[in-house]
Formats: sequence, structure tokens, C-alpha cells
Amino acid sequence: MTFFNVLVQSIKRPYELLQYHSQKWRKVIGYMLFLTLIMSLPAILQSVKLINSFKEDATKIVQKMPDFEIKNNQLTTDKKDSGFVFQTNSVIFTFDPDGKRSVADVSQDGVDRVIPIAFLQDKIVIVSPRVNASADVVDTKTIEIPYHSIPNNDFINREAIKNITSSNFNNMSLIIIFVILNLLVLLLNFALNTLLLTLLANITNRLRFITLRFSQTYRVMVYCASVPILAMSVLQLVFPTIPFGSITLGLTLLVYFNVIHSLMPKNK
Repeated sequence: MTFFNVLVQSIKRPYELLQYHSQKWRKVIGYMLFLTLIMSLPAILQSVKLINSFKEDATKIVQKMPDFEIKNNQLTTDKKDSGFVFQTNSVIFTFDPDGKRSVADVSQDGVDRVIPIAFLQDKIVIVSPRVNASADVVDTKTIEIPYHSIPNNDFINREAIKNITSSNFNNMSLIIIFVILNLLVLLLNFALNTLLLTLLANITNRLRFITLRFSQTYRVMVYCASVPILAMSVLQLVFPTIPFGSITLGLTLLVYFNVIHSLMPKNK
């Protein structure tokens, strides 16, 4: 089984996708990883452009930062009212030791081709740029890293960040870190949205007396997403500002309904 074969089956012989209802889970997960990689390509290409200017922008941000430390898993500084929001060409940075901003506020900062990053009172927040074709019904593009989850978090301070931005920490390392984080976020997003579609499909299965079990429906739904994900990822490269996530979900569900048509009981 190859990706090309799945595409041909989806377009010419959709009923053949039913054969994947008994696919081993390791192969299903592997295929999900492959589709996630396709979904991430627009974001990866965009990240290369962003990170090229990231180090220069990070230097400007550090200059605005007061001295701070992580004490008792809280962002603390001796300077009163030291919080700020600062936008550069690649980043919208929030420094908020006073707890004035929420994760939702940081998420709303996200605009085309700019990454919101925040040092909030009790966590670090990173929002992936909105430049991919992943499904957007469940918001998993916002990455939250509580300070208590970081071992020896007392190393996080202004001097450490200044040293990193002024070091020879190359752009390729930043790109690799971003790609790994983006893949994990998109994989979770894909898994959750496929679960949502499976719940809807399972209701339809019962109404139409189709005997696929929930786990079998989930497997088939993963393969039904192939053409929609490929098509929307290509479109996202051409139109990076348009969110295609919900369209991807809808098309995946339509492919599934086309696939199960052959299983519907025939009227006598």
C-alpha cells in the first residue's frame, strides 16, 4: 500500500478504502504521521522565512526585558509594572509577570506569518502560525508549557535568554525545534479531529444499519482524509492566509460517506 494507491482508490474506487478497517494500528499511526508531515509543509516553509529574522528580533525583545527569574514556578521580577507586549517582523512577544493576560489573549495575537510567544505568570505559551491546512475545530495550535513542568526552571532568566540570542545557535536548530513542535501539535490535532468525525460517522452508521465498529470507522476515516489533506495543503501554499481546516474536515466526511455507500442495505 502506497500513498499514491490510496489517492487512486479515493478518487476512482472509494469503496476499496474499506479494506483499511482492519489495518494494524501501527500502520494506521504511521500513515497519520505521513499525512501530518504533508499538512505541516506550509508551516515549515513559512517557519524558514520567520526564523531568518527571529534572532535579530529576539535581540530587540531581550533589550526590553527587565531582569527576571522563575521562583516557586512563577515569573517574578523586582520591577513594578514591567509587563509589555512587543511586536517585531516575526514575533508578537508578551512579558506578563503580573497575570494581566491569559492564554486566550495570546492566541488572539496570532496574525499571518507572525508567531505569538508569551512568558505569562505561570507558563510559556507558543502559538503556531496560522499557515497550515490542518483541521481547526479543535484548537491545538496553542502550546502551553507550565514552569512547573520544566526541570530546574531556575535557569530561565534574562541573562540566559540573552546568551542564547547572542550565541551561534544557528537557524537550522531553531527550524528543527519548530518542525518537531509543529508536527506534534498537528498530529494531536489530526487525531482529535478524526475522532470527532468518527463520532459523527458512527451515528450515521447506526442509522443506516452499517456494522462497522468504532475503531474500524476511525481507521477508514484516516485514509479518507488523504485527498482532502493533500489538496488543502497545496492550496495553503498558494493562499497562506485562508484557513482551510474546516473544509478539510467536511471533504473527509464526504469521502467517507462515498466509501460506505456500498455497505448500505439494498432496498428489496
